[in-house]
Amino acid sequence: QRSFIKELELHGTKRPFFILKSRQQGFTTLITAIQLSYAITRRNFSGFTVADRDDNVKSIFLDKAKLMYSRLPKRLKPTEKHNSSNELYFDKLNSSWRIGCASENLGRSRTLSFIHYSEAAFFKCSLASLQKSLQECLTENALCIYETTANGFGDAKELWDSSSCVNLFY
Repeated sequence: QRSFIKELELHGTKRPFFILKSRQQGFTTLITAIQLSYAITRRNFSGFTVADRDDNVKSIFLDKAKLMYSRLPKRLKPTEKHNSSNELYFDKLNSSWRIGCASENLGRSRTLSFIHYSEAAFFKCSLASLQKSLQECLTENALCIYETTANGFGDAKELWDSSSCVNLFY
């Protein structure tokens, strides 16, 4: 996790990050914490997490994000307008963070400043199609992170092999 933070500081948001990892290293939790910190401290922030399955959508948002958020001191929590099972929206900051399950048309008509693709190699839909709809939504300095355990050949391996991302293997 410390190594990834150093890489993030070194490379910034110029290129997406691709984290290829073994299981249970805490990268989803770390990325969730980073995205939550942006959502509660930055004006006009719009973050999105894409998970491979519905149960992982719930796990990331309820068991990780909401747990972290609930443990913050009240003085650090911005005013909420929405706090649902898939969205946090802070009206005074005009800041939001949503999560959804990977599907072909996910994210259309959004403007995003952060996107996290969790377990990208396991998406049931085409990662290329999903990227097509979501990458167009990213602002100029958006942070984009693909994170996954290996899953043979497919769109995620092609993305890794393309060297278009900052590839990190843990």
